Amino acid sequence: MKRKRFISVFLIIAMVVIALVGCQDNSTEPVKENETKSGNEKTDGKERPDALVIASGSSAGTYYYMATGQSKILSENIEGLSVTNEATNGTINFDLASANVDTIGMGGLEQFLSAVEGREDRGYPVPLDNLGIIQTGHKFVLYCVTTANSGIETLADLNGKKIGRPSLTGSSTPMIDMLYEAYGVDPDTLTETPSTHAENVDALKDGVIDAAFVAGGVPMAGVTDLTTTHDVKLLDIDEELIAPYMKEHSYFDLITIEPGTYNKQDKPVNLLTVDVLLAANMNLDDDLVYEITKTLNENVDEMALIHNDGSQWNAENTLNVYNKNIAPFHPGAARYYDEINKKE
Repeated sequence: MKRKRFISVFLIIAMVVIALVGCQDNSTEPVKENETKSGNEKTDGKERPDALVIASGSSAGTYYYMATGQSKILSENIEGLSVTNEATNGTINFDLASANVDTIGMGGLEQFLSAVEGREDRGYPVPLDNLGIIQTGHKFVLYCVTTANSGIETLADLNGKKIGRPSLTGSSTPMIDMLYEAYGVDPDTLTETPSTHAENVDALKDGVIDAAFVAGGVPMAGVTDLTTTHDVKLLDIDEELIAPYMKEHSYFDLITIEPGTYNKQDKPVNLLTVDVLLAANMNLDDDLVYEITKTLNENVDEMALIHNDGSQWNAENTLNVYNKNIAPFHPGAARYYDEINKKE
């Protein structure tokens, strides 16, 4: 009897073990050597995701409109790739791209260089040196607007005034600081109110401030609103005065907006500007970035239909930065621009 019980117990245990083995989940296949767990293909240690995100700006801003167009163009023209646009505050885009291979960041050239170099005074205590440019595009333009009866004729007259300036630590901050230095404006004499562009426009309308720094494209909706509803003027930048400072900071430039760009603007106005760009993680697959770069530069006409400044996202503008050798480019993008340079 004991022997029969022993055999029965053994058989029961064996059946339980077999049942447990049979119930194991075999639905998850082993991750292939050339793939990540998320399904992103890996080539030469770099990742080729099938979905990308462009981190842009606020949903009402120029960055967002540009990224929406770029996402559409890339999704429609690169097989197997889906690209979406993500609204952000604009200042975290390079951080996001540095931390995530599937994220492309949009921002200003000066901000990009500050991130790559790890400038703590610009909010980058650790260098984001794993980023490379894909393409440069429209200009980020800084305006200084004042009321016609403010007594302010040049930027030098800002001393002792109430000033509205952007609240975010983007490219506006070093541009304003450079203008203060060039024109001898002492920040200690100013009453500065950091606010959004919309809030600064409203404050100028209401007479709360004497002048406002606002930034965007050409034309800019807030400036158009001001010049249409109020008697205001745009402060011009003296080209000779600012030249030494721009030589030191070669990523900044001057543009001239022609008379008639804004209501009652009867003279050309020089404004400080910086290139806006797209940057990717260096671990994003080189061939994919080459495809992205080629596709964007071959669909400039479609970008022009999306926004007035869309046509500025082109190879010619990008080569102006690429050939200066002042900023790192992604190897996939560099291959494309090298090909263009050889043709010229």
